[in-house]
This record gives sequence, C-alpha cells and structure tokens, in this order.
Amino acid sequence: MALKNLQELCNGICAWLGMPAPTLVPDPLGTVSFTLRIHDIDIDLIEIGDGKDGDGPRLQLAVNFGAVAPGHESTLLPLLLESNFLMMGDNAPAFGRDPRTGDIALQCGIALADTGVDAVCRTLIAFSDAAKKLKPALAEVGSVTRPPDPAGRV
Repeated sequence: MALKNLQELCNGICAWLGMPAPTLVPDPLGTVSFTLRIHDIDIDLIEIGDGKDGDGPRLQLAVNFGAVAPGHESTLLPLLLESNFLMMGDNAPAFGRDPRTGDIALQCGIALADTGVDAVCRTLIAFSDAAKKLKPALAEVGSVTRPPDPAGRV
C-alpha cells in the first residue's frame, strides 16, 4: 500500500513492531522525522517535501557514522566517492558528508507513494546490516593504503 506521509509510515512500522506510534511533530524548520534503532544502528527517517516530478513527499533514510578521524580525510573521502559510483541505480544509497559537522552518513531516498510499510521495513533491516559491517571498516580507515592512482592510469 502506497504511503501518504511519514506519520502513516511510522504508524505502520509501530504496528508491525506491536507498539504504540508516537505523534510526529515538525521541528522548528518544519521537518518531520524520527529515529529507529535496529540491531544497535540508529537510522533517521526524514520526510522531504514533494519530489521534482510532483510524486509527493519522499522518505530519506540516513545512518550517521560520525566524523572522520583527524588526518584520515584524504584516505577515506575518495573511498566513499568510489563506493557511491559502485552503488549506482534508482534510489541507490550514497555516502555524504554533513557540511556543518563533518559527519559521514549513508543515505537513500524513496518516494513514499511508491512504497509500503513492508518494503520500508526490509530496507531498514538491509540498511542496518550494511551499516553494522561498515562501522568497523570506517573506524579502521587509517590502516587503508591507497596507490597514487587507484584506477592504475599513468
């Protein structure tokens, strides 16, 4: 069943979990969001305004990995960009860096009208599993050695 807004999704997820749903209230900037903890990973679910094609509100999922350890930006950031290239596709996840904090996040967006509670729950579990595997790898970024040109070009 297509979803109309984030509150409807929250109600469905809470019903799926057998718990009462909170009433979501916009923050001072008008953003509606909530956070779920799945397998010790916090995932933010954020309602973004109407999409470019007028397909209604979008759901943005985001997992925050924290800031890059000082001195490791030049090693980690190119790896994340290369990961984004390898994850191409419709609604593909992508790494980003919060310009305000420097925190790294894995994000993806979905049109609420194109999805349902079951599909979002499956996506949340997959996102959580991926983040659980990525967290230790990102923490060990200092041990990654990169060739001067990873594509092997001269």
